[in-house]
Amino acid sequence: MDEGTQQQRKAEQLKKDIKHNALMRRAKARLQSARRAPVSLDEAETTPAREPLTPITTPPSPAQFLSTAGRVGPEQANQDVGPGSRTEDSRAASAGQHDFEPGMLMAYLDYAFPTLFPFYRPSIFEGGRAWLLTSALRYPAFYHNILGLAACFYSAVPRLPELENDACAAKSRTELRTNIDKAVQGVQVGISNVTKEGLSHSLADNVRLLGNIVQLVNFEVVFASSENWQMHLTAAVDLFSQTIEHHGYGRQDVPPMRAMIEQLRGAVPSDCLIWSAEQAALRFFAALVIYQDIIASTAREQASTLNNHYNGILSKTSQAHEPGLLNLEDFVGCQNWILRAIAETSALDQWKKQAKRAGALDIMELVHRATSIQDDLREGTVRLEEAASGSGAFASLSPYQPLEVILARSNITNGLTASQRIDQSVVSRIWAHAAEIYLTTVLSGWQPRNIQLRTHVAYAVDLLSTIDNPSWLRALAWPFCVAGCFATEDEEMTFRDVANASGGLAMFGTMRDALAVMEKVWSMRGQFDADTWDIASCLRILGHSVLLV
Repeated sequence: MDEGTQQQRKAEQLKKDIKHNALMRRAKARLQSARRAPVSLDEAETTPAREPLTPITTPPSPAQFLSTAGRVGPEQANQDVGPGSRTEDSRAASAGQHDFEPGMLMAYLDYAFPTLFPFYRPSIFEGGRAWLLTSALRYPAFYHNILGLAACFYSAVPRLPELENDACAAKSRTELRTNIDKAVQGVQVGISNVTKEGLSHSLADNVRLLGNIVQLVNFEVVFASSENWQMHLTAAVDLFSQTIEHHGYGRQDVPPMRAMIEQLRGAVPSDCLIWSAEQAALRFFAALVIYQDIIASTAREQASTLNNHYNGILSKTSQAHEPGLLNLEDFVGCQNWILRAIAETSALDQWKKQAKRAGALDIMELVHRATSIQDDLREGTVRLEEAASGSGAFASLSPYQPLEVILARSNITNGLTASQRIDQSVVSRIWAHAAEIYLTTVLSGWQPRNIQLRTHVAYAVDLLSTIDNPSWLRALAWPFCVAGCFATEDEEMTFRDVANASGGLAMFGTMRDALAVMEKVWSMRGQFDADTWDIASCLRILGHSVLLV
């Protein structure tokens, strides 16, 4: 009996030993994986500065990325080794990192995002900006993308002189590179998965990848001020275009954008105003990539790539009730018809230059095409002027206006009341005048004394001078630059004052680059060939193409 009991005890002990050894192997594997992962915050502080952001040529496997990028750092891996294996310092560092990351996440949601996208204020009944938090918590690549952008924002915002060496700012700078690298890795994993599975496999995966790439464009443009935006934007545009082809078309009676929105509804009832996280992400990043593609076309001297998809994505007017279709004014502050006119002008610019190189330019055809664009711009500008004077029908038609008014009076609203929409119309008016300047230059060449052009420059600078919202001014970098390139010597200081009115945001990429372009153009005033110099030339005058979004 004693011998049987002893054998049973040995068997139980053997089971415990096997289980313990298995746990130890898994713990060691996790520890080794964590050591291979991108550096932690503490390691990053001693890591030397690296070259400008470039894609990593050998992405990790999806399993490795998901196991290391989604909040699991070396300190957390050490927790599994056993009690007493961590020092007080490592526990403090881990706790500090746990506090730091949520703080940076909320800093992005509460401060950085509204500053970078001041016109995107979805109503409480649309779900607000909850989709950003949902996406960050669900998807590691998006999470690290947001942390990287938040770190950029925190390290760039103005602070008191005595806080110039703020430890939090130093931590955010070291955190920046770690998280952006992880975001790039996530994009590469996403591209690898989409390539393997095919674009038709999952619309939600495509939207997620689109968002991550567009966020990298934002980083390059706003903070890095490099030409890498072209590579990322090309990838985003190609992905979105192919996604529309695979998931948007199929039903003749349903616009592609609405068709994709319906596919992403998930558990949200069809009669509910709230967007699911995937629907809201698609709407936001689709609007951004269309906008970025249009503005990029003015620097690239070519038609916007997504031009053929506009009818199935964009609403006809800002007042039109077309479920699922996008009103870009709700995202970037500029009404659809103006951005479409800019896209048509860039296409006209490409056509003109190609015909000229071939020796086949038809001046009458050029004038005819330009006149068609100009008529649309002038009719739209009249509507905007009437709205601004109160004589036109321009009001918020949203069903939740009463609640939005109450929230606005409490100073806690994210949506737009009717009066706020009228105030915001000045933004579209500035864009409209800049579009006229751009069109005039494409049609007539570099003619800074052209009477019509001078009229639009004067209107634009007068309207710009009325805006005291720094975030709005930063978002107006393209029209500000287009009008400013034609400033007379007497007007230069006025444009500098407008740039200075953006305060600390002037150091962010777009406004900084816009002013640098203008200053360079002013310094070369009178040296340009009227037949060859144009807006695209101005946007490349710094030695690289700038994307003013």
